[in-house]
Amino acid sequence: MRGVDGVLLIDFCNECSEFKWDCVCSDDDDKKKDVLGSSDDEDDQQVVNPNDTTNWKEFAILPYQDRRKFTLGTKFTSWEDQGEFIFLNIPDQRNRNFDYSSDDDSDSDYDDRWTMRTASLVEISCNNGQYYIMPMRAAHLVVNGQDKSCSCGRHHSSYRLELNFGDRLEISLAPGGLQREKITLLFKERTFKPDVDKDAEKVPQEENNVDFVPGRNHLVCKNLNTFYSELGGYWILSQILTYLPVQSLKCARLVCRDWNELGSRILRKRGYATFTFSYEGGCTTQNVNASMQFYRYIQEMGDAPMPNWTFFLPTFEPEMYPFSESGFNISKHKPGGKYIMDLDWFLHPNRGHHVKRLVLHGALEARFDYKIFVKVVTKLQETLQELTLKIEMNLVTVTGQEIEYQIVTNLQFQQLKTFSFFLVGMNSRQSDMTAFNLAWLAPWASAIRNVDSILINGHSVLSSFLVKHMRTVGPSSYPNLTQVSTPFIHEAGPILDFLLRLEQPLTSLSLPKLVKMQDFQNFEKLVEKNGRTLEHLEFVVSTCGEDGQSGVTLRLPALPKLERLDFWVKRGSDEGVTLIFPGDEASMSYKAHLPSIRSLRIYPTDRNWRVSRFKSGRQYWEKYGGFLDTFLPKKDEEICTTLKYLDIPYEMGRDAYPRGAELPGMFPNVENEFMTKFRKHSPPPPATKGYWLRSKVKK
Repeated sequence: MRGVDGVLLIDFCNECSEFKWDCVCSDDDDKKKDVLGSSDDEDDQQVVNPNDTTNWKEFAILPYQDRRKFTLGTKFTSWEDQGEFIFLNIPDQRNRNFDYSSDDDSDSDYDDRWTMRTASLVEISCNNGQYYIMPMRAAHLVVNGQDKSCSCGRHHSSYRLELNFGDRLEISLAPGGLQREKITLLFKERTFKPDVDKDAEKVPQEENNVDFVPGRNHLVCKNLNTFYSELGGYWILSQILTYLPVQSLKCARLVCRDWNELGSRILRKRGYATFTFSYEGGCTTQNVNASMQFYRYIQEMGDAPMPNWTFFLPTFEPEMYPFSESGFNISKHKPGGKYIMDLDWFLHPNRGHHVKRLVLHGALEARFDYKIFVKVVTKLQETLQELTLKIEMNLVTVTGQEIEYQIVTNLQFQQLKTFSFFLVGMNSRQSDMTAFNLAWLAPWASAIRNVDSILINGHSVLSSFLVKHMRTVGPSSYPNLTQVSTPFIHEAGPILDFLLRLEQPLTSLSLPKLVKMQDFQNFEKLVEKNGRTLEHLEFVVSTCGEDGQSGVTLRLPALPKLERLDFWVKRGSDEGVTLIFPGDEASMSYKAHLPSIRSLRIYPTDRNWRVSRFKSGRQYWEKYGGFLDTFLPKKDEEICTTLKYLDIPYEMGRDAYPRGAELPGMFPNVENEFMTKFRKHSPPPPATKGYWLRSKVKK
């Protein structure tokens, strides 16, 4: 055991995915349950009785550090008195949760004294490579079936026991002569095991392989459905690492002579340190001891801090609730209060965090939640280069009035280059969200003036308020903005107007549905203005509006740098959408109009749109074949060697795309299932069901 980290496991109900203290299921003694959640680890089997049918889940990690102390109890008092505190939920003989007894001054003196006695139940300490356990005055402790409580009933530091891996602990309150409710824990050595990809286990061995093609430096990962072509060795390694579960990966082995030089650097670049408030393994109970992660990170990652963080904030409970043991109550001595205290300590400038990428999740039910949410951002804002906010927010009161959240005044992003914003509302379906103001978004719109890239997503109406506040700040205030993605905001007009007023050229555009005639005209102006610099263009044309019922014609310029084009139609009528390119024939030429194109996705209808309205696929192709002909010219033989990825509807019902046989010759470097089969065999027979043709190149 000398100096090895320990871990506490707790008995767990597989039926309701809760710890036994929250379990509402009846015990089934006849049901066979595997130790440690069906683990076949021999060490796991040795730590309990062979007849034990308990399921165990990780409850708390106890990192070893000389002279460090952990306290298990029901109330947090202070770091000085208790060290690292671990909340337990132990009911007394009257089934009252001492963890959340009242703090009201009207409580009797006896209840106050008893409540503070139960604040600390068991103390675990580390010294000279050994763990020790000591029951406190109000605790009854049983170790491996033997009563280890002090017979005098008093707490004194001389009464401590060695705690060894494999020891089973039963902890309960100790009011003499009364039946006790207990918590059962298992103390084990902390181990690091690589995660197992369950999907990969299902892949037959002959399919789960990697093929290298000599001379072409191709890497084909069949189980990943991915094809990489003409890529260097370093790029291949980096792509392999993108498929590792780096957020949860604890152990990895890669045989590679370049690992020391490249591997660790890539892991630091792509990996994220994740801070969450939920238990692993499917337990739905919130981990009220989640703030223990902060100290572990400082201790374990101090020499190799991660520049990328993913942070899941809990929802705090400002009031006392009957069952708040599963929540983060911020009253004195409660889990929420300790979490906030630990968070302040963790985010203090003295910790020396240098976070470049932050993904912050929050379910914000009240103003206090938003206050903590903002605190995390402002504490790290000086070094942030990429920031993603994913917010689920309560925006209305019970009477339907908009909640006025804090107007933040200290947002200052000095190095921020990329900003992503996702917002959805809680309990606001019955409200007229278009009448909201969301004034709290104004400081965010002002703080992101220097970003290069912005993504706005989430609820179509709510997310559009950020665009509204950006327009108020003024397009000229965003001199570096070149990449904009707003695919789901409910109106295209405001964002098109904003983008047209930008002075600098744009390189990437992902736009919301174009519905109105004004949208069509502004879109043409925007693409014409930025045609020479655009590298990515994604747009949707809707014929659902009045202006699109009679058909839509859009003029596009030559796009010499465009590498990716995504275009589809949201159908509201049978009238078509026509794209016209420069030239006498007004038809598209890859060499003249899209000389750099690498990825092409085109749909004449919604991508998940049914064709049951047609009697046959042939009718579908007669209706929409001309749409695809825009990108598959008929007149002259067209060969596009730059295209690597093609995504179009290929088969409808029993009928294939009539010009499908021309595709391999037109796009010789596109690799997908259809292209491969067509090159080896004759054209495939009609399919029994429709599917979309997607090439396997990762974009």
